[in-house]
Amino acid sequence: MSIRSSKLAALRLQDDVVVTVTEVKDPKSGAVDVTVAKETYVDGYVDAVEVDKGHVEVIKGHLEIDTSHVESGHGHLEIDSKHTEISEGHKEVHERRTEVMEGHVVEIVADTEMNVRSDGKIVTAASVEVKDTATPTEVKDMELRNRKGGTKTDGHCHEESKKKVRGTWFSRGVHRVQKRMSTFVYNHARLISLAFQILFLMCYYVVFAYAMYYKFGDEGSIRFLVITIILTLYVLNRVAKTAIKKRWTCCCWLVGSIRCLQATEKAFWRISKAMKLKIIMCVMMMIFFLVYVIVVVGLNSPRNLISAAGIIFFIATFFVFSYDPSAVLWRPVVTGLSMQFIFALILMRSETGAMTFLYLGERITEFMAYADDGAKFVFGPNYADHFFAFKVLPVVIFFSTVVSILYYWGVMQFVIKHIGRVFTLIMDTTPAENIVAVGNIFLGQTEAPLLAGPYLETMTRSQLHTVMTSGFATVAGPIMAAFALYKVPVLHLLSASVMSAPAAIGISKLFYPETEETTASSDEHIYKVKKRATNTIEAASNGAIEAIKIVANIIAHLIAFVSLLMFMNAAFTFLGYRVGLIPPEYPELTFQLVYSYIFWPVAFMMGVSSQDCGRVAELIGTKMIINEFAAYADLSNYILNRNDLVTYLDARNVTMETGYLSHWGYDGNDIILHDTQQLLTGGIITDRSTVIATYALCGFSNASAMGIMLGALVAIIPKRKADLSRVVFRAMIAGNVASFMTACMAGLLYGG
Repeated sequence: MSIRSSKLAALRLQDDVVVTVTEVKDPKSGAVDVTVAKETYVDGYVDAVEVDKGHVEVIKGHLEIDTSHVESGHGHLEIDSKHTEISEGHKEVHERRTEVMEGHVVEIVADTEMNVRSDGKIVTAASVEVKDTATPTEVKDMELRNRKGGTKTDGHCHEESKKKVRGTWFSRGVHRVQKRMSTFVYNHARLISLAFQILFLMCYYVVFAYAMYYKFGDEGSIRFLVITIILTLYVLNRVAKTAIKKRWTCCCWLVGSIRCLQATEKAFWRISKAMKLKIIMCVMMMIFFLVYVIVVVGLNSPRNLISAAGIIFFIATFFVFSYDPSAVLWRPVVTGLSMQFIFALILMRSETGAMTFLYLGERITEFMAYADDGAKFVFGPNYADHFFAFKVLPVVIFFSTVVSILYYWGVMQFVIKHIGRVFTLIMDTTPAENIVAVGNIFLGQTEAPLLAGPYLETMTRSQLHTVMTSGFATVAGPIMAAFALYKVPVLHLLSASVMSAPAAIGISKLFYPETEETTASSDEHIYKVKKRATNTIEAASNGAIEAIKIVANIIAHLIAFVSLLMFMNAAFTFLGYRVGLIPPEYPELTFQLVYSYIFWPVAFMMGVSSQDCGRVAELIGTKMIINEFAAYADLSNYILNRNDLVTYLDARNVTMETGYLSHWGYDGNDIILHDTQQLLTGGIITDRSTVIATYALCGFSNASAMGIMLGALVAIIPKRKADLSRVVFRAMIAGNVASFMTACMAGLLYGG
């Protein structure tokens, strides 16, 4: 018979007070544990914590009662515990009280014992022990106070001793002024901080007003305006929360408007829950998808329906091989794929939407480029020669520092809560998972988890699987810029990354559904982040120090995984030579060659032209075994070959069909241009196959990426190493399939 745990109540008394009552009962022994926790939040952070615990156990007429109380807040900690044992006329009570305030620790231990004699009389024995572990002087003062039975008028006992006078009268006067100033600053720290913040905001708005007057209308002024609007909304939100807590009458208009918005928001969530709005949205998105595919795509481009069949094929396959098919919730799957389809329409059929996402991607890349300045200062002007070590990894350090500062300011909690709630409404997943998926659109798989760093520790395996899948299914801004060097269209790269984000959530929840109870699903959980720094400088330092562990783990795992993979590939080649697979008569036996046969049906189901399926399948194998850079380099060869062939035929006023055999032809897999005798090694693939391959390869998901992902997350949450290792391979497979689903969407909407 197992122990049963149940949450009796989780009451939100006010906007900043949460009370949770939990009961743990063992049916076999009859023991009961009850915990009452009260948490008070100020500005989104835990300001006070009170915990009451009780344990009752009855065994063969023997009763034991344990109670404890812990109270923490405003730098003050009180711990009370009491143990009572009753057995056959014997009672023992043990009480302990510990109080910590301003570095002063006092512990009081009281023991009481009562025995019932045979004549009915009760014999009581008691002892009290007081311990003060603050400073030796304070302990001695306590002893003197107990011995003399009194204190001085100031409430403290002082040992009469002469102190040696140090310094001159001037230095002592300066010291007294310093102490008074420091005391004043300490006692009025919040007021002084508020004054500086108001002064900063006033200066900022003065500069903003003059900037708008001086020059308005260009891209920089619009960006400045948007940033100012966001900052203003954030400041008003903070002021309103403080006004509500402090009951400021001067801000009654702001308090009223915020409370009106909160009431409207709560009413919306209640109405959406009552009307099953989530289910209605899911059904509407599914109907829109089906109608568009049948009416627009099916009638105009019937061939594109092969890609729609590919979507169904991947969903069915993943359901069969799901970790627990009976636990699959279809709403995240359907809404994730529907959002992917909507993003595909915006990015592939709307020029405005495509330019908007392209602009955002350029701004993120521009921001990340500031890490190059630090790398150049440390490693020299040729730092980019070692691209991954000295250009990519410094971005992790820079971004970790920025995120740590934003968490200290409370910005990240604000962003995660509000963006996460939108995705939660649509996809029914937790805010922490959603913000990582959104962050992966522009950030790398090592930087995006930092957005939800404090919440990773309490995530379930399914949620960790989603975090990993999101990283494997997308590429970062700097990596995207590197892919663009291979002549791959940047717009398709960005579209693939955006479309893969919701697909990653849907595929992840299909392949590894939620089977555990999560603690990271409520809005209150978002704000349960302790401030680990006392100021902004310390927050920046903490972020940089944490990044060192992440970078070291990435390097170690990457070296180990790539080396092991190359050894296994060499073993395959050696085995091929032993059985006669020797070039040039036969190709070398490698993982890429094996994958080119395995993924031929996959390439066909994505909508690739049948004559190009072998080449695209080999590109997929190269991506999964080596990395995306090698795969895009091979794809770039096909793109350049096609451009050379088109230029060659245009100069002769012929097309591929009319100029075939007369001006060009095949030499095996290569193409030879008869007039110039130029050899296009590897041949060409069609434009449709090129676009689909671009989307299929756009994801950082291979064996080496497993090492990077595992190294980064193990550094952040080392206690979850076993869980991370258990799901990382499945997440890598899911990330690849999310990219394949994106390729299917591209094939579905291509030219139709």
